[in-house]
Amino acid sequence: MKQYSNTRFLFTCFFIILTCSLIASLIQSDFGRVEVNSVKLSTQKGQHLVFDLYKPNLATEENKLPFVVVVPGFQRSKEALSNIAIELSRRGMVIALIDPYAQGLSSSSRSKRSATTEGYGMFHLVEQAHSGNFLNYIDTSKIASTGHSMGGNAAIRGANYFGKEAINNNELSKLHSVFVSGYVLTLQDKVLKDIRSNVGVSYALYDEGAFRNELNGWDASNMKIAPESLRVINWGINKAKQDLKEVNKPIISQEHYNILCDNIAEELIHPFQPYNNIATANQIEYFEKVFDLKSNIDSSNQIWQFKELMTLISMITAMIMLLPLSRVLLSLKPFSSLVKDIPKPLPVQTRNSKVVFWLIFFLGASIACLSYIPMVDAAKSIFQAAASREMTWFFPQRMNNSVMLWASFNGIVGLILFTLSYQLFGKKHGVVSSSWGLAADFKYIIKTLALSILVFSIYYIFLFFIYSIF
Repeated sequence: MKQYSNTRFLFTCFFIILTCSLIASLIQSDFGRVEVNSVKLSTQKGQHLVFDLYKPNLATEENKLPFVVVVPGFQRSKEALSNIAIELSRRGMVIALIDPYAQGLSSSSRSKRSATTEGYGMFHLVEQAHSGNFLNYIDTSKIASTGHSMGGNAAIRGANYFGKEAINNNELSKLHSVFVSGYVLTLQDKVLKDIRSNVGVSYALYDEGAFRNELNGWDASNMKIAPESLRVINWGINKAKQDLKEVNKPIISQEHYNILCDNIAEELIHPFQPYNNIATANQIEYFEKVFDLKSNIDSSNQIWQFKELMTLISMITAMIMLLPLSRVLLSLKPFSSLVKDIPKPLPVQTRNSKVVFWLIFFLGASIACLSYIPMVDAAKSIFQAAASREMTWFFPQRMNNSVMLWASFNGIVGLILFTLSYQLFGKKHGVVSSSWGLAADFKYIIKTLALSILVFSIYYIFLFFIYSIF
């Protein structure tokens, strides 16, 4: 009966995840009005780019639609900005939501400055799209890019790259418009002067990266007075000979359209900015403006939140599913010997043992806090190639390397504190090692590893099964 209950529980979890994935897929495709496919494109120097292509059913060779390349930020995959792709595609735009180089399913890059020199792969995709031979249902005169954080940097760098090309060839830029979200460090005169695209800018009022901006203190992220935003606005209206000192509303110029989001409305921190209905509405309105689209869907009418809700339910269910899945596997003969009785509990805590516990807790937490920055610095020396942005097979992700080193160091510290507390206090106050539940022979360890690999494999097989059908 217990085995039947676990099996039924397991299949209930499978069913919930499949159902939520189906609903999420329907939302992603605007309930059949947008076709979504994964595409792999060979690029320069043996590299390749993977992206999700959102093609509205309205897009045909006779009815060409604008094309927007969406670029996620640093160490983010294409799924991170699916909300933008969903909302723009359902309003009549073809969307390529890319996995930036060295992220997701795309290859790594041979460039140390991939955002600047390649747009994480966006430059090549724009070139292919503009040629007219790649997607025969897009308007090659209306190609744009948008991105958040480093993806926003890629967008503005793309505007600069194709702007220089346009100046040299005395022609229009291949990149009609760009929208920069959550990144202002490259909004400089030397970058802006060669841009021949429409530019939109959005920034979170409480962006935790604003300490790097030109102003100091809380004003650093206030785009109404920030030099970065004023520089963009004044560049855009340069022909009108205006020199604004403050921006109080979105500005439309004759040559370039600059939208400056109302920072009072976008009271967000950096990672939350893409996942906000107001910030999303600002992007929708920007692209409808620059492409002169008359969509009958209001910018506040957004459905992406429901896809994220289905994904959230699936994730929680997948975590819960560990219990019935492990129980079912442990009931099988090869793993049944792993089931052990629950060890006897530790002695009831006394006043002294509580004092020791909290002292160790705060000591460990303090070491963890104080050791993070030194571990970040140490990672730069230990993983020099990654720190200098070289794409190497050996721990290539420079930010993750720092966290990994910090976690490893504090894991060792934790083991030392655990051992010392047992030897100096616990052992003398009734704590026995058998209560830890750590006794295991070699055969037991091998079986445990085999079980963990099996659980891991089942999860990923299920994940890719869902990805393939939805």
